[in-house]
Amino acid sequence: MLEAALLVSATCLLQDQTKDVGYGASEMAGDVNIPLSEEPDEAKGLHLPLLDILRTPVNHKKGAQARGSTALRSLLAETGLPNKVLSEHIALVHGPDHSIFEHDILLAPLNDAARFLRDFGEQLNVTFEPAAAMTFQHATKVVDNAPHTRGLLWYGADGHMRLWDNNDGIGEIVYNLQGNVGLGTPFAPIMGANVGNPLANNNIIISKDFGLYMLYWQQSFMDDKLRARAGKMEFQAFFDRNAIAYDPVGGFLAQNFNQSSAIPFPDYGFAGIVAYDFDSNFTARIGVQNSMSSGITTGFDGMSAHNLFSILELDWRVWEPWGEDKREGHRRLMIWHTGIDDPFSAGGELSGWGVAFNMDQSISNDAAVFCRIGWGQEAVTPMRVAISGGFAVESVLPHVDMGVAGGWGEVTRLGRSDLADPSTPVGDQWLFEWYANMHVTPTLHMGPVVQVVLDKAADVDASIVYGWRASWAY
Repeated sequence: MLEAALLVSATCLLQDQTKDVGYGASEMAGDVNIPLSEEPDEAKGLHLPLLDILRTPVNHKKGAQARGSTALRSLLAETGLPNKVLSEHIALVHGPDHSIFEHDILLAPLNDAARFLRDFGEQLNVTFEPAAAMTFQHATKVVDNAPHTRGLLWYGADGHMRLWDNNDGIGEIVYNLQGNVGLGTPFAPIMGANVGNPLANNNIIISKDFGLYMLYWQQSFMDDKLRARAGKMEFQAFFDRNAIAYDPVGGFLAQNFNQSSAIPFPDYGFAGIVAYDFDSNFTARIGVQNSMSSGITTGFDGMSAHNLFSILELDWRVWEPWGEDKREGHRRLMIWHTGIDDPFSAGGELSGWGVAFNMDQSISNDAAVFCRIGWGQEAVTPMRVAISGGFAVESVLPHVDMGVAGGWGEVTRLGRSDLADPSTPVGDQWLFEWYANMHVTPTLHMGPVVQVVLDKAADVDASIVYGWRASWAY
């Protein structure tokens, strides 16, 4: 089961010309590679994710989303997209003008503690970026003997230690700490398993064991056009990213919309990745990861020549004409292969191939759409075929973002094997989700999430999952 959490909106600041946007995040920095832009002068709308992140902060699973906050758009409008390394902080942070309350009075002690630890880390040349999220979900119908309600608290932090930054490139160590605890209910089983879903209806989850989930080295070459990484990581931070269907903390909560349900991404394990920008609008990535890591170990457990997950992704940035404007979008094609231990026979092995397509497209200054289509050989995937799509709008109400998505997939025997009752028959599953995310203060967001699950094979022909999500990041 793929589990993790992710923190979300991005604020881009020039590394050599950092701008204070007025909400205490200007000193928090990672790095992102932005090749020379070919953005048309008339291009408008959301600035969707950049081609590749040099650094993947508080996440963990999915890296930056860059959903196009007003702060992000205004900064990019001021700086353009120069051919240099920009500094990027990824967190649920918005300017006071874009929140209901301009000051974090209730969260001031927590923010002060985070600031103290960050300042202490700077003395050691280590960045520190903490975050937390609380979720509550109640399902009207569940599989036999499963609980209806789940409350969870996720907490984590990440950062990096940069060892050099010169004309030859950037070299640094990236770390990520995470943990989960039940909040009024036991931690397990998770909500996905309760309603027959092989993925997580609440993707802000990790193991209940607090620990070091990511620790890897990354190095850039050739004016940062070539980037290499090696260490313990999770591949959703680099592959199958999306502008609006990527972020369970501020966007769609279900894992089915954060990734292709037909790609069997492994848990946190030892891996290597190479990415190269052929030009400003085209990047290729290739990676190999231990397919059998349990996520809470060093990442080498179960690793062998057979137990490897390999993936190639081709990522295009496009400019689509919409009336008199040109709006940014991305098209991503992925081909993967995996080898795993057979969970149904002692000592057996399984292997298989798959392919997936992922797109996002800005359609207005504050809205974007997405779609994913994936297929994989059923012996090694949780869903043999999976299709999902939807849209998200910023500030559809004052200080409130909203999104709607739906998805369908053919759940496989392997997908059912992760459920509380692995004998659940295979079959089709539909999942729909609506969320509203309110910017209460610059560091606090909250709002409802409602999901509908239809899975007749699992005897969940119509379950409504009512949820509430609150998140903090400083």
